[in-house]
Amino acid sequence: EYMGHFLSVYFFSRRWGAAPRLPARMPRKFRSLQPVPVEAKFASNAIRTARYSLATFVFVNLWEQFHRLHNLYFLLVAVLQFLPVSSMTPTSWIPLVLVLAVNMVKEFVEDRQRARMDHETNHQTVRGLNELGELGPCAWKDVEVGSVLFLTADDPLPADIIVLATSDSEAGLAYVETANLDGETNLKAKESLEQVHRVLLSSGDLSEGKPTAIAMKTLTTMDVECEDPNANLNAFTGSATATTLTSVMGLHNKVVIYRGCTLRNTKWVLGLVVFTGMETKLMRNATEKRLKRTSLDKLSNRYVIGIFILLAGLCIISGIVSSIWIADHNAPPPWYVVELTRPVAALFLNMVTFIILLSVLVPISLTVTMEMVKVGHAFYINWDRHMAFENPHTGVVTPARARTSNLSEDLGRVEYIFSDKTGTLTQNVMEFMKF
Repeated sequence: EYMGHFLSVYFFSRRWGAAPRLPARMPRKFRSLQPVPVEAKFASNAIRTARYSLATFVFVNLWEQFHRLHNLYFLLVAVLQFLPVSSMTPTSWIPLVLVLAVNMVKEFVEDRQRARMDHETNHQTVRGLNELGELGPCAWKDVEVGSVLFLTADDPLPADIIVLATSDSEAGLAYVETANLDGETNLKAKESLEQVHRVLLSSGDLSEGKPTAIAMKTLTTMDVECEDPNANLNAFTGSATATTLTSVMGLHNKVVIYRGCTLRNTKWVLGLVVFTGMETKLMRNATEKRLKRTSLDKLSNRYVIGIFILLAGLCIISGIVSSIWIADHNAPPPWYVVELTRPVAALFLNMVTFIILLSVLVPISLTVTMEMVKVGHAFYINWDRHMAFENPHTGVVTPARARTSNLSEDLGRVEYIFSDKTGTLTQNVMEFMKF
């Protein structure tokens, strides 16, 4: 049943490249610092935002390109030129192949850049504990459900974790920035599991990420049962227990820090990984990969439809007038018109001939120019110093990066702004600008 659902969603999904939605598996059970059982089928922590794979790139890219009506139009003209009724040398396929190839190269380069960014993200390192209590570096892609991570101030979260202990010995609080999740720049307080926090800190100093034998006994015998992965950022339910604990602890949203958050104003946090990779809240809320069209593409599609209607009208009129003129003058038809004895067949083939002759009504050079302008615009975005962001905490300057050039012409077209407070837009900083 599960495999049947997978295949049906995979083959009939209308969102190309979208990850299939699999049936929910509830509840999730695991033990900390223990190998994940094969039957659990937890997601890998490696993420993939690239749209194409090497096996499907050509086919998927051509499918997307022929969603543009002008490409379909030029394909129709190129096919008609190969028919025997055509009086023209079949040359329309040359610029069509050129346009498709240029766009394909552009998409390939941009998708390789996305794949490179995925590789950089997946190979970032975080410090984690092993079964022996030894602290060592671990790549993000190797983080598994049940891993125990040791995070320090300003560290980004590689996965969704349950807070076990923090540097706040009294309240057990940790402060995180959730701007990547909800856009809020103010810090949010997260709580640790009170019993675990008390046991771990009472057994010794954890500031260096080296737990004692008593602490390791707690960490290696902790069993967690929680909800299935979902996209709800405001709720989390589950329970946890260990042999060194006196009672079952309830899990809620306040004790979980999600991937995409950044640890702030907290020296260190010890956390237990509960969701990884595509099952994290961040990736569950990510927009599905779908075919996006800008307002310029939609406008050009409407123009192509209008021009094709005009072209069809002209070809019908030209075919009828041509047939009448030949019949009235009792003369052989011109060299570019097919001579047939059946009037209906002659009319149809004459219309096809005029479609080929008048195909230049849609300039293929316009398509090439549009693609070149989009690529140039993307380079200007990457080079613009005023679009760079300087991190106020680390001072690192990050330039703007156009991950795709297809949507650059819609950048900055804001029609409506919805805001709950002015600080969301101004960061509570008002500066007078002279123009």
